[in-house]
Amino acid sequence: MVEDEDSIRALAVHPGFVALMNRLKLQRAVLQTTLDTKKHSDIRVVDDLQNGLKWLDYLQNEVNKAVSKKAEAKAVAVRPTEQQEFDKVFRLIEGV
Repeated sequence: MVEDEDSIRALAVHPGFVALMNRLKLQRAVLQTTLDTKKHSDIRVVDDLQNGLKWLDYLQNEVNKAVSKKAEAKAVAVRPTEQQEFDKVFRLIEGV
C-alpha cells in the first residue's frame, strides 16, 4: 500500500527508529568482538555467533532497502490555465 511505503520511508528520521537501528549496530559489534577475541569451547557457539551476525546484516539490509526507497514519480494532470501560460511562454521563445 502506498500509505505504508510513505510511513516506512518516514521512519528514517524518527528518533526511536534511529535509536533502535543504533542498538542493532551495537549488538552486531558485540557479536563480532565476541567472535574475534574470545576462545570458544564449542564450535556451536561459533556457529551461533556467525548466524547472529548474518541475521543482523540481513535485517540491516532489508531495513535500509525499505526506508531508502524513492517515491515513484506520479503523473500530474496539467491544469488548463497552466497549459495556456506555457503556450504563451513557448510562443515568446519562438518569436525571439
